[in-house]
Amino acid sequence: MADKSGKSPLNGRGDGTTLRTQIKEWLIKEFSSYQLEDKLPTNRALAKQLKASLMTVHNAMNELCREGYVTRRQGKGTFLSSRERQVVNEASGNARTKNGKIIIACPNYFSSEYWNRVADAEELAVKNGFDLVEFKMNPDTKYENLMSMAEREENLKAVLIVPVRGSLTRAIFDKLDSLEIPVILLSQCQFISFGKNVVSICGDRFKVGYKQMKHLLDNGHRKIGYISNEPSEKEINLSLNGQKQALLDYGLSTGSLIQTRKTIQPWGNSANFAYELTGEILKKHSVTALIYASSSGALAGLRKLRELKLRVPDDVSIVSTRGNWIIDEYAPPPLTVVGTQHKKEMEAAFELIKGESKLMSKVILFEPELIERESVRRI
Repeated sequence: MADKSGKSPLNGRGDGTTLRTQIKEWLIKEFSSYQLEDKLPTNRALAKQLKASLMTVHNAMNELCREGYVTRRQGKGTFLSSRERQVVNEASGNARTKNGKIIIACPNYFSSEYWNRVADAEELAVKNGFDLVEFKMNPDTKYENLMSMAEREENLKAVLIVPVRGSLTRAIFDKLDSLEIPVILLSQCQFISFGKNVVSICGDRFKVGYKQMKHLLDNGHRKIGYISNEPSEKEINLSLNGQKQALLDYGLSTGSLIQTRKTIQPWGNSANFAYELTGEILKKHSVTALIYASSSGALAGLRKLRELKLRVPDDVSIVSTRGNWIIDEYAPPPLTVVGTQHKKEMEAAFELIKGESKLMSKVILFEPELIERESVRRI
């Protein structure tokens, strides 16, 4: 926010707009260069820069605090708010809401992936002048509740949805498509070709599975087990299909992949499921490598392997789907993972909402990357 010219960045507006309102609007624009939770300059420093009275700046910051833009922490200063609570500002002409509102619907579930997606959406909403409304989905939440909320909102520009895998039926898809605004699923969806307003933006799960299996095959593994500890869409598991394609490309039978018929239901405990399934597979089969569908599953698998006195990667190698970066980087050992950067997916969603990118397809897939760490051994 520093201006080395010594001139106030505010321009005399002669339209009756108060200085306090001008300061608010200028600050909101400046927030685009900040990250969520960044510390802001003091009121005194802002008053000096803006050539305004300390009281006027103080009043402007008070309004921003009430409206949820910033938070004050005693003895520490003022910070750009992460908006942990839902803040909806209906004030006419508010600079932040001039571009309309966006709803993001996300499972109310203990998951860093979901939290990071919401945080990314919050940051992009602040930078692009949108009001973001969070809709938390619980196991008993019906999508009809989300649609009712969307129909009530004024100046709604789009709905972002991070669905629980396996929870989106054809009937629900059709109802979402009837909203007549962009509905962006941050997940792959088998019904996408039936709609006109629903778009899918996500990582390519088929390639995730393909790259996981190929990496293990390239390192000499042939006795490989798959721990499918996350729900998949009914009748299709794209990651599994990718793994099977890698086996075929290596001239191997898809039947050589060790797995069980057990599946986890939407909202199930993926870590507990992975823990139990790891034990069941290792009780019946001798494997040199395991593929997990998520970071939490891999962490639970590490515990079961340790209980069975099996070392990773000396006895069993592990590849996981990228998720919780803390688990991925600090697990004992750090995990080799395949996945995409979710923030890039969210940025693509906002570009679409703003009309900055032309929609060439209803499905936008991001190429997953392999991140090699210490959980895979060459044999």
